[in-house]
Amino acid sequence: MTKLPENIFLDPTRQQKRAKYVLNDVKLYRLISILILSVSVYAQAQTVILRCTQVAASGDISFVWNAINIPITYQYEVYGSTNRNGPYTLLSTITNLATTNYTHVGANGGLQQWFYVVKATPQPPAVGNTYSSDTIGSIHMVISNPGNGIVTIYWTAPSTPPIPSQYKEYVVNRARGGNWSLFWGASDTTNLIDTIRVCGDTISYQVKLHDSIGCQSISIVQTDFLTDFIAPAIPLLDSVSVNPLSGKTELGWNRSHDTDVLGYIVYIFQNGIWNAVDTVYGANNTHYTDTINSTDTSIQQYRICSIDTCRNASPLGDIHNTLTPTAVENKCDSTVSISWNAYNNMPGGVNNYRILASENGAAFSLIGTVAGNVLNYVHRNANTASSYTYYVQAVNTKYGFTASSTKININFNRNLGNGDVFLRYVTVPNNKDIEVMIFVKDSIKYNNLLLFCSTDNKLSFNRVDSKTKVSGTENYAFTRTDVNVSSNTYYYYAAITDECNLVFATSDTGNNIVLENLDAAADIVDMQWYHYEGFLSRLDNYDIFRQTQTQSSMQNIDNVASTQSNYQDNVWSFASSGAKFYYQIVANEDNTNPYGFQDKSHSNIIEARKSPESFIPNAFCPESHIAENRTFKPTLSYVDADEYQFVIYNRWGERLFETSDITQGWDGTVKGKFAETGVYIYHLSYRLNEKKIYQVSGHVNLIR
Repeated sequence: MTKLPENIFLDPTRQQKRAKYVLNDVKLYRLISILILSVSVYAQAQTVILRCTQVAASGDISFVWNAINIPITYQYEVYGSTNRNGPYTLLSTITNLATTNYTHVGANGGLQQWFYVVKATPQPPAVGNTYSSDTIGSIHMVISNPGNGIVTIYWTAPSTPPIPSQYKEYVVNRARGGNWSLFWGASDTTNLIDTIRVCGDTISYQVKLHDSIGCQSISIVQTDFLTDFIAPAIPLLDSVSVNPLSGKTELGWNRSHDTDVLGYIVYIFQNGIWNAVDTVYGANNTHYTDTINSTDTSIQQYRICSIDTCRNASPLGDIHNTLTPTAVENKCDSTVSISWNAYNNMPGGVNNYRILASENGAAFSLIGTVAGNVLNYVHRNANTASSYTYYVQAVNTKYGFTASSTKININFNRNLGNGDVFLRYVTVPNNKDIEVMIFVKDSIKYNNLLLFCSTDNKLSFNRVDSKTKVSGTENYAFTRTDVNVSSNTYYYYAAITDECNLVFATSDTGNNIVLENLDAAADIVDMQWYHYEGFLSRLDNYDIFRQTQTQSSMQNIDNVASTQSNYQDNVWSFASSGAKFYYQIVANEDNTNPYGFQDKSHSNIIEARKSPESFIPNAFCPESHIAENRTFKPTLSYVDADEYQFVIYNRWGERLFETSDITQGWDGTVKGKFAETGVYIYHLSYRLNEKKIYQVSGHVNLIR
């Protein structure tokens, strides 16, 4: 059994064209057959040739034959059998030689095939030769209808081998609703398959075979009630996409090639099962918008099937899923990291993903493209002051399919720094370290307070320290110990950072005051200093402080203008107070500070040493009416009081008096009693410089 291509059966136009071509071939074949017959007749002058059989609706079978040169005294004997090989039964005797057809009544040709032979014999009592025809059979056609929408039509050949005058190709007609049409134009096979595309109808078939003399063999008409149970082809879903404008999921697919498709059913996977969302009617409707199921953060899966006019549904097609991106912003790096799930089963595959963004509600624009196997993208250099909306699009470049994701919104919510930082002062609190005081209002939002320092006259600054904001604290003191306050000027400024530790405000610059001692002769101490640059031009003046070796603290000795940077001090009147003098400059802020401060900046302390001199009298009188003569002490000028020692001995070497205070002398008493008049020995020592100590001994006369 040969099954012909199904698409030929389903295209009547093509069938008719095929029939036309075959029938043209048949005409040529018929001419050739007539020529062969003529040769045969010439070769055999007397014969009976069977032509065609036809099965009536009643089952009766009629057939015709040609009689050539049969004597008029002959008769026809018609034989029949349901088996080609016999035995054959005499059905009828026809004495009228003009009769060349016969109808086998009661043959029941719709249920079985009959084979026939016609003999020409002499009518009794005549004697002569008998002329027999070849065997011809009826076309017995049956329909196989298993009820699955596919009908197979079988039939038998009337002659094997075919009678020379018969066409080789069969013609099959089909009737629906009483209207006959050509089903199959021509085929030399004896079976055909018909695919039913109706939802229940009575269909009839009939097979015909033409003969070159003009007759045709015809089968009985077989009729059956047929129904289409064949599912249509699975439609090709090409994309499941979320419309960036409406936010609704949209599905697109290719039209089914089946002619009787009624529509399509859309399914969604929910709660572990596939649920029908909706039915789209119309074979050409290949788009659907899901207005029922929202596009939230979950991934939705969709499939579709097609249905035909008989409500036969195809299997469910490939699973397609929505794209659902996630995004994480890093406001300190100005980046947004976007990731998404893979889009599955796009026809031709996903060649790339496109990332689109809208800034502050503007139109979407393409910001990046990644390969189809990459599921993430980093949006760099984003404006942290903006809000962004993103979506991802899967793309097949060959077929032009695209599938867009749900949208995702990012708002950096970065707290941009706003406010000021104020450098109150830079001071040397202990002649060793530098203290930098910074003020930041507690209401200002910041993360860290940074301190920067320059040692090259502000050509470059380096970060040297930091403090974290402490709630409720507004004044922050930085102590710098890695400094040389006597020789180096250090410039400082402060900065505050936002939540991303980026500087958003800086203070003014301040420096330590370096006071220097210049060489000066005699009784003059000459000093100079570098101007203080703090206080934001609110420097009022400088105070000059001095301390001698006999004083316990610095004394304010003068005040100079803020434009002055040097000072000379005559210390003659303090010559007896020691060889060392200590000085410090203090810069004073005026009263215009916006925060109400009136700060000071202290310089380093310098030491000025004068050349010492001493004069020792040779006598004194404790009862003198002149006060200076009542006490025996050296007259000192700029003698170092730090290592000063003055001792009195009697002539036997006993120590009677001792002091390290350059202001003290011997009053002529020993343990509260007056010493006797006489000669006593003294010893004086003090340091001249770092390397030498001055020592002198002598005699003094105590006079009473």
